[in-house]
Amino acid sequence: MLSIFITTQESTLRTLRGGNIISIDKPQMVVDYTANMGGVDPADEYASTYCLLRKSLKWWIILSFSGLEMCVINSFILYRISEEGKQQKPMTHHEFVKGLVKQLRDICFSMSTNS
Repeated sequence: MLSIFITTQESTLRTLRGGNIISIDKPQMVVDYTANMGGVDPADEYASTYCLLRKSLKWWIILSFSGLEMCVINSFILYRISEEGKQQKPMTHHEFVKGLVKQLRDICFSMSTNS
């Protein structure tokens, strides 16, 4: 981490095994990052669960599949946010991806039969 904006140190207490308590100085930048990184962890978790990336020597294939994967993850996160106020149980990530693949397959199949 690199910053010229935040220079102060913050002391935090940490309990070690055996009950010993020590004081650790952390840069304020690290404390702020840890406190505000909440959205990064779920996106990384979803990306590692159903990874669309495959080995390829072509950089544009990797880039396009990673972009597609981020679109799927972001749409799932938006779906979960929109379902929070409703009384019904939202789909799991696995059900969401399966439903999305089925819808895309149906669209591609209907386009190929109309041609």
